Amino acid sequence: MQRDALERRAVGFRVAEGGTGLAVLTGTAMPYGERARIGPFTEEFRAGSLKADDVIANVMHRRDRPLARQGSGLTLTDGPGSLEIRMELPDTADGRDTLALVRAGVLQGLSLEFRALREAWQGKHRIIESAALTGVAVVDRAAYAGATLAEGRSVDAAEWLARYSGQGRKRIWRSL
Repeated sequence: MQRDALERRAVGFRVAEGGTGLAVLTGTAMPYGERARIGPFTEEFRAGSLKADDVIANVMHRRDRPLARQGSGLTLTDGPGSLEIRMELPDTADGRDTLALVRAGVLQGLSLEFRALREAWQGKHRIIESAALTGVAVVDRAAYAGATLAEGRSVDAAEWLARYSGQGRKRIWRSL
């Protein structure tokens, strides 16, 4: 792989029904240690390999269709077995369309956008030891099957607007 090349990997999810208000998607964005077939080779991410700062969530990796950003509707939590995600879909056309397409089964996965910083190869198996996470997208196909959406629920719109009105905003991301 070309060093510092931007790459994307998708993981699957499913949605549980929620209530009213803004939808929240939560689940596993990257299951560590799981192998996925990427063209002619397999690949896996080591625990703690993803470093994130100012990650933006969008639809199908289109920067002109943002859904959330770290500290503003997107929370990433690193654990020993996986990177977990919590995304509050905004009350915008893209937010509502994304939720409808997820519920209809058209959009079925999350895809990570990253730059590999350190990797190891064992024959045709690539191990990502360190990578800079730059984006997360809701997509139609998944590469990593072990990631699932654990919850799809709603938050109160007034609470969301108060929290993300720009005052007192803080990052929830904790360093990996």
